[in-house]
Amino acid sequence: PLFEPRDQATSLPVAYDGDIALILKGGKVWAVEPLAVRQLRGGWKAPFLHRCDCQSQVRARVHGVDGRTGLLTPFPELRAMMDFTPSEFVATVAQCRGERAGVRRLVPGDLQLWQDMCQLLQKGEPLTSQL
Repeated sequence: PLFEPRDQATSLPVAYDGDIALILKGGKVWAVEPLAVRQLRGGWKAPFLHRCDCQSQVRARVHGVDGRTGLLTPFPELRAMMDFTPSEFVATVAQCRGERAGVRRLVPGDLQLWQDMCQLLQKGEPLTSQL
């Protein structure tokens, strides 16, 4: 699933509505819920953020991902927020709501995407070797 076409958005919007995004930051894959643009690159007016943008800053809530079930769990308060740049954005992933209020999981295909990305990073292989 790493290099297959996706149904979810492939660009990062300026306005957010509870989506979960995967980002690559500090050599690790993070599942985050973008909350707000904290700093927008000067002169940018499009409804999305450009992947090459290293200047804009997006504030996000960090979530843990259960590698077996896809369950999303917000990080504890002290580590709950993270800023990232649009250049660190990888993909928006689909989620489904659980039976209990507030429970969310990655859908199976996007859980597999997250697992594949984590495994690839653990192996230390350059992404271009998969093309």
